[in-house]
Amino acid sequence: MVCLCAYASALAAETAASGESCYTADDVIEQNGAQRYDKTVFEMLQGKKILSLSITVNNIFNEDNPDEDTFLYRLANRLQVNTREKTIRKQLLFKQGDAIDLDLLDESLRRLYQKEYLLAVQLRPTQICADGVHLNLVVRDAWTIEPRISAGQSGGETSSQIGLRDGNFLGSGAELELVYKSNQERSQVDYKYRAENFLHTRWLAEFYHADLSDGENNRVIIERPFFSNNTRWAYGFKVEDLTQVDKIRHNNEVINAFGHRVSRDEVYIGNAFSTNNQRTYRIRIGSTELMREFKEVELTEHLPDAELHQYNWIGLERQSNVYKQYTNLNFIARTEDIAMGHGFRLRYGSGLWGNGDQLKRLIGSYNKAVALDDFHFLQFATHIDITYNSDTQSTANSTWGLSSSYHHFIDRKNRWQVDARWDKGNDLAQYRELTLGEESGMRGYPLSFQRGDNRYLMNIERRYYSDLHWFNLIRVGAVAFMDIGRAWDSATQSDAKLLASTGIGLRFQTSKTGNPAVIQVNLSKPLVATEGIDSYLLSVAVGARF
Repeated sequence: MVCLCAYASALAAETAASGESCYTADDVIEQNGAQRYDKTVFEMLQGKKILSLSITVNNIFNEDNPDEDTFLYRLANRLQVNTREKTIRKQLLFKQGDAIDLDLLDESLRRLYQKEYLLAVQLRPTQICADGVHLNLVVRDAWTIEPRISAGQSGGETSSQIGLRDGNFLGSGAELELVYKSNQERSQVDYKYRAENFLHTRWLAEFYHADLSDGENNRVIIERPFFSNNTRWAYGFKVEDLTQVDKIRHNNEVINAFGHRVSRDEVYIGNAFSTNNQRTYRIRIGSTELMREFKEVELTEHLPDAELHQYNWIGLERQSNVYKQYTNLNFIARTEDIAMGHGFRLRYGSGLWGNGDQLKRLIGSYNKAVALDDFHFLQFATHIDITYNSDTQSTANSTWGLSSSYHHFIDRKNRWQVDARWDKGNDLAQYRELTLGEESGMRGYPLSFQRGDNRYLMNIERRYYSDLHWFNLIRVGAVAFMDIGRAWDSATQSDAKLLASTGIGLRFQTSKTGNPAVIQVNLSKPLVATEGIDSYLLSVAVGARF
């Protein structure tokens, strides 16, 4: 990218010498540059008035690049409806006529980059004048029309799906989905509409319906969220009703099953009472009603107890506004913004009505990220969910735990990552028990191979992020790993052996989608407790990260 520092620093001299009121910037921009704006330049422009703000939306594939100037890529550019200019403008926290504020620029571009329908974001001045500055925001669209055609195997079980999803419907930024899914538990058809800027407002709206082979799921969310660090007020509600059959698995067998209906209604109002460029403190007040009902089905051994929880709550949270950029962390060759420092959420609720269980509930989480130096990065988190029922004087179904991630950056392509977690529950209902298997990170073992009210797990990975970029579309990585863990019930802990597995894997990630899916191919070998399971387990799944 051409550095704009020269003309910025020489602005006063140039305009004085030439007698002109504006200085024209060099019209060069690196479309795929990682830098979203030249902070050195904009520090010199801080406080200047934005005289105009133009927006340029580029196609997914750069047809000026010979590697992307092909028939298929040109066809993809024509098929995709590019993001509308007003969709982009509604994401920004600044507009024409405002004074340049670096904090608002930084947050706007970071949040814009995180949208799944954009691949690259860059802001530059086109003209610097004595009375202000003209800006141009250049974005590159991402591919969001996804044919959902896939088949995979994880934990010894197969899954498949077919359908269509558009994460940027008609360039509006809204998500529209119609997908058929099938796995070992059930088949279902999903219908979903979600817009984070509904009708180009600050409101979020989501409408979801799923027809399940063993029930249905309905969800409605209407919310005006905290859309920026400086948003003072937020409010909204959520209504969800799910009916399905839960199958409880242990040691590769179904040991119980029951019909399960869960209904949850929640409404809240929130206020950000303190904010600066380092952190934001918010308070939320709300009300929740949660109901669970159970019924017998085939294979039912016993039914959990029904629940009706009605309580009002108050919550306090701290959000860090300091971010550090990393590449080759959770994705291949993609810049990620990681919140540094610490943040927390704490919510306390108490039943105030005569209906349902008389309970008190405390939900909390704490997280911290520390860059020890350029080669070592540490993340730490803890969570609690404590429920106290005054009728029974019990803390049944309470959980708490710790987790951490250590990242060692050997060089740009080679990384070590070590994840560790510990979870504890108290008198957990069967459907809430802590499980260990392929689905929870214990590769090589079937789904829910172990279960109970205690669990710990360690994943050690040696990662390789290659420069391979097949067809300028697919990025490739590789991993070697070892997993060690155990889940058990406090009353029968001797029945659960320590599990261990090792293996290798490949990672394939799309580079032209803003929210890249990662195809995870793992070949795992269980090292202990191998009776009744395969010597090797090949799994293919679509994950949210490396």
